[in-house]
Amino acid sequence: MSATDTTAASTCSVAGCDRSAVKRGWCSAHYMRNHRTGSPTGSVPRARLDIAGRRFGRLVATEPVAGAGWRCLCDCGRTRVARTADLTRGMVRECSHLGVAHGPLTDDQPGEG
Repeated sequence: MSATDTTAASTCSVAGCDRSAVKRGWCSAHYMRNHRTGSPTGSVPRARLDIAGRRFGRLVATEPVAGAGWRCLCDCGRTRVARTADLTRGMVRECSHLGVAHGPLTDDQPGEG
């Protein structure tokens, strides 16, 4: 093999794994496990972001649900389950129940203050 050939086979750097390394010195399984949990061995789970009580538009996060979601209470009284990432990035801001528009968001919305 030449010095410019990058296809040289190397093994995963995780102890006991003899699969071919793909990225960062890990095989594809350990690379994806690192992506999901923050550790290539999966022994250190990522902490759930605690957003209980935080307001996102008309929604207030009330309790975590299975997966990466939160049950939220809308100012209109309805509840909605939304993903944490969608809430924190501003993608979800109201319950949008059956396409009903709530009107403009004002400072005197119920549940604020």
